Amino acid sequence: MKKYSSSHETSNYAAPLVPGKVELLKNKLGFDDAFNYKEESDLKSTLKRLYMAYTCRLRSALGLLEITRLISSLFALRVLEIAFNVTKKHLGEATKHSKLISDVEKDQY
Repeated sequence: MKKYSSSHETSNYAAPLVPGKVELLKNKLGFDDAFNYKEESDLKSTLKRLYMAYTCRLRSALGLLEITRLISSLFALRVLEIAFNVTKKHLGEATKHSKLISDVEKDQY
């Protein structure tokens, strides 16, 4: 016998998945054929279980993204540091050469 609940009780009745809901799950929400709709009897618990698996995968992907972002920012800082040091070195050499050239020009006049 089906148990129907009032608004204050939880329901023990599991609504079977109908073909329209199966098409919705496959086509609109992106579930593939590995989702066995014939063995799943409760739509809410199935979606909750699949949602939890999806969020776990999403959290791990976001964690990897955060690590990648950190590594790339550290790499960018290192590249900027190298570029700054090279520029500083060349600027120093150019300053030395310009002083030498100016000293030679002063001696000629």
